[in-house]
Amino acid sequence: MGLIFGSFFVLCVPLATLYLGTTTNASPASWLLLSQIYAIALGNTHFAITFSIYLNSRNLQFFRSTPRNTVVYFVGPIAILSTWFLIGFLGLNTPTPSSSAAFLTYLFYFALLTKLADYLHVVRQSFGVLQLFKRYVPAPFPLWMRRFENYFFIVLLALQLLTYTEGLRANNMNAARFNLDNPLTQLDSAGYGGEQLIDRRLGRQRGIGFEDPGGHADLSAPARLRRTRFPGARCAA
Repeated sequence: MGLIFGSFFVLCVPLATLYLGTTTNASPASWLLLSQIYAIALGNTHFAITFSIYLNSRNLQFFRSTPRNTVVYFVGPIAILSTWFLIGFLGLNTPTPSSSAAFLTYLFYFALLTKLADYLHVVRQSFGVLQLFKRYVPAPFPLWMRRFENYFFIVLLALQLLTYTEGLRANNMNAARFNLDNPLTQLDSAGYGGEQLIDRRLGRQRGIGFEDPGGHADLSAPARLRRTRFPGARCAA
């Protein structure tokens, strides 16, 4: 915990000050360097949480426990980072006016699969955090609910990917949009709505409301915990 909070003062504050203090006359390379340092050191590591978990002594012992684990947890990350660095540094994925249709097709699916991995990371992380919140709810949950929650986040993954694909097809991320004319988007949206109805019904059965006593809708997990553990508590408007 000290590492996480310490990173804010040791890394975040100095980098933010340096970034804000950089003049408009600075070269594009300077702006890029600062933004990349900030993104890598703080953004991608979630304020050093990644380091605190990855470098934990017990985790490192598990990573080294078998040859397979060594490849997965040490060789794999280095290979992935090195590959992405070389692709960007050498400009391997940069299209040109003379690029073939096969190369452009490769770029499309490369970007799509990369974004799929990105979104998968987010939804799996969200699913895990939700399970942590549920530990503190005194009302028991049925076993099937965990499976439906997993489906819920997978549906969100599909909706994100479909939205991203709209921009990718137009070769303009500003064109990315939620396209209800797409049958796959309609199907995913129906699944999302169905899960919400099940969640609300189960919440009422378990006495876990979705509105505070003042009538303000609040679907956040912390708010549910406050109402469950402290029934008289009110949520912020």
